[in-house]
Amino acid sequence: MAINKILTRWLEAWTEGVIAHPKGALASVLLVSLLSISQIWHIQFDTSLEGFLEPDDPAIVELIAARKEFGHGEIILVTLQADNLFQAQHLRAIQQLHQQIEAQVPWLDTVTSLLNARQLEAEGDTLLIEDLLDPFPATAAELEQVKVEALNNPLYKNLIVSADGNFTTIAVKPLSYLAPTKQAQDDHFATDDFDNFDAEAEGQLFAEADDAGDIDDSTHLGARVTESQLNIISQQVTAIAAQFQDQGRQIYVGGMPIITHALTNTMIGEMLTFMPLAIVTIALMMALLFRRRHGVLLPMLTVALTLLTTVGLISAVGVPLQTTMMILPSFLLTVSVGASVHLLTLFFRAYDAGTEKIQALREAMLHTRTPIIFTSLTTAVGLLSFAGSPMIALARLGLFSGIGIGIALIYTLTLVPALICLQHLPRKQRAQPNPTISKLVHGATNLSSRHPFAMVIVSFMLAGTAVTGVQQLQFSHNPMHWMSPDAPINQAVYAIDNNMGGSISVDIIIDSGISDGIYQPRFLEQIDDFTRWLHNYDKGGVQVAKVYGINDIIKEAHKVLNNNQDAYYAIPDTAALVANELFLLHNAGPDELEPMLDNDNRVTRLSVVMPWLDTLHYKPFIKDLAAQSEVIFGPQIKVTLTGMVPVMGTTLDHVISTTAQSYLIAFSLVSLMLIVLLGSLRYGILAMIPNLSPILITMGLMFLLDIPLDMFTILVASIAIGIAVDDTVHFMYHCKHNYQRCGDMPMAIFGALDTSGRAMLTTSAILIIGFSMFLWSDLNNLFNFGMLIGTTVLLALIADFLLAPALMMLFGRSNERRRWLRK
Repeated sequence: MAINKILTRWLEAWTEGVIAHPKGALASVLLVSLLSISQIWHIQFDTSLEGFLEPDDPAIVELIAARKEFGHGEIILVTLQADNLFQAQHLRAIQQLHQQIEAQVPWLDTVTSLLNARQLEAEGDTLLIEDLLDPFPATAAELEQVKVEALNNPLYKNLIVSADGNFTTIAVKPLSYLAPTKQAQDDHFATDDFDNFDAEAEGQLFAEADDAGDIDDSTHLGARVTESQLNIISQQVTAIAAQFQDQGRQIYVGGMPIITHALTNTMIGEMLTFMPLAIVTIALMMALLFRRRHGVLLPMLTVALTLLTTVGLISAVGVPLQTTMMILPSFLLTVSVGASVHLLTLFFRAYDAGTEKIQALREAMLHTRTPIIFTSLTTAVGLLSFAGSPMIALARLGLFSGIGIGIALIYTLTLVPALICLQHLPRKQRAQPNPTISKLVHGATNLSSRHPFAMVIVSFMLAGTAVTGVQQLQFSHNPMHWMSPDAPINQAVYAIDNNMGGSISVDIIIDSGISDGIYQPRFLEQIDDFTRWLHNYDKGGVQVAKVYGINDIIKEAHKVLNNNQDAYYAIPDTAALVANELFLLHNAGPDELEPMLDNDNRVTRLSVVMPWLDTLHYKPFIKDLAAQSEVIFGPQIKVTLTGMVPVMGTTLDHVISTTAQSYLIAFSLVSLMLIVLLGSLRYGILAMIPNLSPILITMGLMFLLDIPLDMFTILVASIAIGIAVDDTVHFMYHCKHNYQRCGDMPMAIFGALDTSGRAMLTTSAILIIGFSMFLWSDLNNLFNFGMLIGTTVLLALIADFLLAPALMMLFGRSNERRRWLRK
């Protein structure tokens, strides 16, 4: 084909250029590597769940808008358990813990606990807001009174104290945005002529600039609190809480910031653990394979520079390393060594046989460069199939993994031959072929040539059986399941969910559509009806523990202003009365209403507390909430669910859509590339079958092991098709060329397995061992990923030794008379 001819000429020119100018080739690689490595110091990390999505994704846009208006919705929960919680020593511990967090932890908005739990009282027509533990109870009677008041206040239940009175929570709310600096404020308002200052004109100019997008929110809101700052908050709160663990008192620290912090620490720790292990493992494999110094140094230098260049490139473009990308270093180290193995295997075989060094290099490059390029491209295509995902975390993994494979290909075809040219390489006495491998090659050849029908039928039966399991696989997105059930964060979330009713909060933003709409009794009654529906929601494992909103505050104020009569625990009848009571509340404590109302009294926020569940269970809740809001509020009032639940719901939607999209792209492009490489539609299709069967069997195994399709396991098929096809390419390429020379298919199969088969065994062993290192991970998602990829590579190797030769026996021959059929 014309493409193959053009590629062949280009590769010949590349090879001769490197051989003619090895020092220039080496200098080019080192220069690019050093420039990239210099950027690694700017590396960033982002393990936030909202970081999985694009900034302009509707779920993220709504989340950021809610944070700008109402503050952070993700709270750190410090939950204390004691059998006699309202004893003086426990209340004193709560007081000290609360005060230490306020005094020592930076970037906090509010800290709420029994210490400052709001108590609303009235003196005439004035509302007063008092703290529950102010003054601190000094007698047994006062302690009992505090207990009664705490347990009888409906606003405290499942928010500050559990129904049984044995658990209490300190809610730590981080800032969403830092306050503007005094200098920035002074600069904004500095003027020498205040007498001529036109406030109305200035306000109009500000509004026009804001509408035009000329004003950055970070200017008048302050800088956004970063993920690293949230991790510092989580770390310090956890450290302070640990000081108050005592006999008879247990403290649990949970909430979304703590979950993110735990994931960050675990992922970074495991990346720093598995990367050195991968390096050592690959080096040992190279030593066992080549039994010479250069057989270890050349591949290891190639993969090391590949990894450093890729990470440097990621850092240079300002892309943070996210949860999904933590597998990238170990993945690149394991996968990119294969090309060097195939090249060096043929080079050392010819060189040790007495061929002159440069000639041996030319022969090795001639026989391996085309399959090396295509195997690298198929691996890259499998990864790049995720580059178009709407889930940015997967898109970045696919993009930079594909780029890393491309860098490894260029370095292999440049660095390895350049160093071979420049280095003095001692010859070794040509080793006798390993008898075990020779027996394996003979056995595979005999089985496939004598019993091809049996090989194909057994393979198809296994794949067909697996399909029934594949059809029953479930999707999932639950970061908590990534960590061990024994992990402290899992224990904390379980305890908080089971005793306080929930550890995750979502916000429902309700827009009345008009300024001062919150004063309308009808609107507040609708919110009250909606709140009751939420309180009673119990479906599919989702049970709302607490709903807290402006309607609860107004009803409480109305009751207090009417001598605490239960009949007045209701929405006032008139807008004027609502406005007056809100005015009194504002005077009593301005901070009380700020997290619930916007400046125009048009938009309000409901806070909903629920237990942590797999996102799959939240999907019906989100759907039901949208339907019920339409029934209660009608189309005129906009109701928006925001927070981590809808973000995770959107992430799950993208996981589902990305799965189908990436599989289709990967299978289609890899098939097309095989057809181009092998120069035949028939050979291209035959080459895909030994790779699809192992993937189907692995996915069927996922069903048997109850492993769902999540953000990591959906990577398996697309990555595996790119990796597993590498060995098939080498076998099919050499088998086809052998058959064209000798016209005897069994001999062609034996020749292909005898040459490329040995390298196939080595590269597959490296891949299996490399990915098997994830089996020691404390994260279940990495454990499953490593186990499934390793299993697929093993099954693919078996298929390349048995199924691929059988298919070539049945369908790969053209002109040779099929004498074996007449025997």
